[in-house]
Amino acid sequence: VNSIREAGLACAVVEEDTTRADDITRAGAVFVKGDGRDIESLTAAGIDHAVALSTALDDPDNLVVIVTARTLRPDLRIVSRVNDIHWSERLLRAGASQLVPVYESAGASIAATAMSPD
Repeated sequence: VNSIREAGLACAVVEEDTTRADDITRAGAVFVKGDGRDIESLTAAGIDHAVALSTALDDPDNLVVIVTARTLRPDLRIVSRVNDIHWSERLLRAGASQLVPVYESAGASIAATAMSPD
């Protein structure tokens, strides 16, 4: 959220858990109560004028978010977390623009941090 705000853009977070609303707004994002797999929630979050969408659910739910978002915005940049790399091809075929393999990314960061004296 910080890098989005620093770029001068607004950020909406679609979340079902209302107990997270304060944390989301404190981070500078707009809390939208809903389910990212639903057209209504994506519309409420402003998908019609969004620059990009990112999804960080489990892989099957990410797939549904991607397909739903892609039907609303064929031109939208969609970045998805992928937990199991075996889902990568399916997420890309569903319409993800870019994937971030969470365990590979975290592993690379941990290794780099371990090797850095700072």
